[in-house]
Amino acid sequence: MTMIIGITGGIGSGKSTVLNFLEKEYGARILMADNIGHEAFEKNTDTYKRITEHFGKEILNDREEIDHTKLAAIIFINEKEKEYLNNIIHPYVLGRIKSEIENWNKTTRSNNNDIISTSKKSESTNKSSQTNKSYNISEKKHKKQESSNLLIIETALMFETGCNKLCDEVWGVITDTEIRIERLMKDRGYSEEKARSIIRTQLSDEELKEKCNEIIINNSSITETEKQIRELISNKR
Repeated sequence: MTMIIGITGGIGSGKSTVLNFLEKEYGARILMADNIGHEAFEKNTDTYKRITEHFGKEILNDREEIDHTKLAAIIFINEKEKEYLNNIIHPYVLGRIKSEIENWNKTTRSNNNDIISTSKKSESTNKSSQTNKSYNISEKKHKKQESSNLLIIETALMFETGCNKLCDEVWGVITDTEIRIERLMKDRGYSEEKARSIIRTQLSDEELKEKCNEIIINNSSITETEKQIRELISNKR
């Protein structure tokens, strides 16, 4: 199975749990849009220059780095300024992801050709007495191939940024609102008001169910979540 899967969901839904399992269990290559987006704020980049030229030096700290708290305070109260920033960051992230996909595709095709070539050579040289042994080796190689053939793109803004168009499928992670709020208060120290205000700005569970190809419900134990992921992967083979 060779697939590019988008993973999305609101804050506190537990996307990291899903990503960690896909990486550990299936050897998936993970691309996190937030991490890539942070690169756009780094000093001496073109995006840094565009941001600072527009918002001014008041968003910088003593080391002339962009202070995300200061910048957030501006775009939180000004929708036009938020849109301006997004028009810088989102194209940068999409471009970087496209580049990563291109490199991944090249590597995947190369690995697949090597595996197919090795498999054919093995089939032509093995005798009937080695059939079972050959089958076991083939199975191991097949599993290894599947592990390297899974690319994950994670972002909370999957459809807003157009990242969904880069994916074969998009899987949504949904969790009851009260559970998300409890997690955010416990793990991030958010107030209930802050947690609810952020959740209100994101896609609802109903919208995710409508837009996504598959849904992972992350309300209970990690074991149950992992079971759902295994079933989804199994059904794609």
